[in-house]
Amino acid sequence: MTPSGEIKWSVPAAEGTYTIGPGDVAFRSKMGDYVGIGLDGGVVWEADAWPEPWRVVPRRPLIDEGAYIGNVLPMLYSRRGAVVDDAFVLRRVSDAQPSVVLTYLDAGYAPGPDHVGMARDGMLYLSEDGREGDFPRVGVLQRYTPGLREQWSVPTWNLAFAPIAGQRSERVFTVDQACRVNVVDGVTGKTIASHRMLGSPQKFVPKLVDGVLYVVAEIRSKDRVVPWEMSGKQRPDGGAIEFTDYQCLDRLLNVCPLIAADWPLYVLYAFSVE
Repeated sequence: MTPSGEIKWSVPAAEGTYTIGPGDVAFRSKMGDYVGIGLDGGVVWEADAWPEPWRVVPRRPLIDEGAYIGNVLPMLYSRRGAVVDDAFVLRRVSDAQPSVVLTYLDAGYAPGPDHVGMARDGMLYLSEDGREGDFPRVGVLQRYTPGLREQWSVPTWNLAFAPIAGQRSERVFTVDQACRVNVVDGVTGKTIASHRMLGSPQKFVPKLVDGVLYVVAEIRSKDRVVPWEMSGKQRPDGGAIEFTDYQCLDRLLNVCPLIAADWPLYVLYAFSVE
C-alpha cells in the first residue's frame, strides 16, 4: 500500500509477524522461521529446513515487527536427545543462507536467546529470559560481534521486547516486563539509567525516533509505582505515583470520570535517551 492508501497488490498470507528489512523485503514469521516477500508480493526465499534431528524452535520471533536494519536474520533451532542443544543461526537477508552458526552446547549457554536486537554496525544484543524455578527470575543481556563472539554478559530483568540499539550513540535501550525503561552502555554493558513506568508494556513495539524512545503502556486502577522505582520522578508530596495521577491526560477526550472505574488507560511515554 502506498502512503496515500493505494493498494499495489494483495496476496493470501498466513497470520504472523511482519518485518521490513533492507531492500524493502518483508519477512513473515512462520513458527519461528521466516519467509522473504518481495515488492511484488511474491516469495523471494524460504529458509531451508535445518538438517535432522534439528527442528526450528516454535516460539515467538526473536526480532520485533517493524523496520529491521540488519543484513542477517537470527533463527533458533533445537535438537532433543540425551542432551538438549540449541543452535543460534544467522541467515543472510538476501537469500536466507546461513552465515554464522553458534551451538549453545559448545558455547556453554542454553537454551538460547528470547530476543535479538541489532545495531547498524552489525553488533548483536541478545537477551535470554530467566526460567521457571529461577530465583530471582532474572535473565541475561549479552553483546555479540557479527561473528558471534561474546563481548559482555550482564543480568537483566526479563524483557518485553528486543533490545534497541542507539542511532546516535553506542547505547542500548530495553523495556522489561515490569515496565522499566533501561539505558545501557553498549560498550561495557553497564546500566546508565533506569525508569519504572506505571502500568504494563503492550504489544506496540517501542520506537526510537530522533533520539526519543516512545513506549506504550496500559494502566489500570490498581496499578501503582513506589517512589524509589521512579528514579526521582515522583509526586511533589513524595508519595507513590498512582493511576489517578494520570486522569488529566484524558480531559481532552472528556472521559475523566470513567477512569475511576477499572477501565484500561493507554499512555504513550516519550523518553529523551540520545
